[in-house]
Amino acid sequence: MIRYILSSVFVFFLFLSAISQTTHTINVSGLSFTPNEVTIAVGDTVFFNGSSNHPILEVDENTWNSNGSTALSGGFAFPSGTGKVTFDSEGTHYYICENHVGNGMKGKIIVSTTTDVHVLNSKNIRIYPNPLTGSSIINVNISNNTSEVSLNIYDLTGRVKLSEKIPPTSDQIQLDASYLSSGAYIIQLKSTDFIYSKKIIKN
Repeated sequence: MIRYILSSVFVFFLFLSAISQTTHTINVSGLSFTPNEVTIAVGDTVFFNGSSNHPILEVDENTWNSNGSTALSGGFAFPSGTGKVTFDSEGTHYYICENHVGNGMKGKIIVSTTTDVHVLNSKNIRIYPNPLTGSSIINVNISNNTSEVSLNIYDLTGRVKLSEKIPPTSDQIQLDASYLSSGAYIIQLKSTDFIYSKKIIKN
């Protein structure tokens, strides 16, 4: 009986782990990756949806900054431009298109232990209601805001569904989500000193 209970608990936690993981899609649009920067949680997977015209290579930060193309030892590489990689530890990953890095075709993946942190650099961030049920308005509160914040809402394929700018000193904005279909989305806020991402659900 005890063995059965322990086995059931183990399966239950595996199930919780599986449903908490997300696959993020990065597409190719012209000579750029869309999105070219994404913040994900540990355990999430990134799917590169490209072509052999845009071979993908992971590089270190110095190579990325200098638009170089020296591969990172042990890093991911997708010569076909298509592939999946799962990130099991926190950190920042830099990647390029080998054929077009000179044109600035490169991107960044930030892997965080959590994508739902409510205090970043003394800024208390609230996004509500979540889930969005019976309302088409998303409220975004940022206390102590002193710089412009870029806000993007992505669907789970990586497509931008909404893009807004929050001006300095603005504490609250309201977003019209009436055009969003039911499902899960990632809302990302980014300024010069913080990046914040949260999964939101519209019922």
